[in-house]
Formats: sequence, structure tokens, C-alpha cells
Amino acid sequence: WTWLHRYPTQEIFWTHAGRHFALERLPDWAARPLETLEEGQSKQEIVFIGMGMDEELIREQLEECLLNDEEMVTFEKQLRGEGHRFKIGQAIEAYTGDGWTRGEVVALNYREDAWPASKIAPYQIRLSDGMLIFAPFDDDGVVRKAEGAELL
Repeated sequence: WTWLHRYPTQEIFWTHAGRHFALERLPDWAARPLETLEEGQSKQEIVFIGMGMDEELIREQLEECLLNDEEMVTFEKQLRGEGHRFKIGQAIEAYTGDGWTRGEVVALNYREDAWPASKIAPYQIRLSDGMLIFAPFDDDGVVRKAEGAELL
């Protein structure tokens, strides 16, 4: 399993062998809180098979993928539904099936009744056409400050 910035509360099962590569979303981490994992659970193992590989370079590049202390603090805030970039009333653009659509943040830490208790969307957004949507995570690829808007 791995964690991806775009899905801070989801475990991602990563498989890669030869030409086969897959990332699959698994149930929320809340089903297995990180602090309750026993030694050996959620073990990470990457195996490279091949010739002429630069092990030192591979290790350096993998190390660069790990969170630094500041990024870990941000990640932990996201897991708790804190640390939002935008406030209620902020003019934003949300990426929808129609591309970038202007809207406004109307709620923080949005939840729907049918969601697992641990699932929280950082923003509920009212689009310019009045439709309400939510941003599944706080990332510029999903929601960004509207062009020309000031941060609140």
C-alpha cells in the first residue's frame, strides 16, 4: 500500500510487474488507524529485477518521494480535516467534467450522511450555475483560487 497526495485518507494498492501497472483505491485508513497498527502491518516492499540498474540513484529518487517534516504536518492536518487553503466565501475554480468552473466555497469539512465516518471533503462548493459539489481533496488539480480573486 502507498499514499498519494491526491487521496490523503485512502490507502492505494500499487502493483507493477513488467508491463502491468495498477493503482487501486482501498477502504479508508480509518478502518485501520495508523497509530493502532502493529509492527509489520502496512509493510512496504519494492523489488527491482533487471540488469545494469543504478541502485544508489534508485534509492535517492525513492527517498525524494518521502514526506519531509513540513509535508508530514500538512498531511496530518488533512487527515484531521484541518489546514484548508480557502475560507468560506472564497472565489475558486473547481475542476469538473466540463473543465474549470468558477464557484465559491460554502462549507469546510463537508460530509454526506452515507459516507463512512472518516470521509471528509475539505470543501463544499457552489458553482456559478448554482449546483453544489464537493472537492474530494485540497489540491490545485481539483480546486484553485479563481483567476483575479484575492485570498480571504
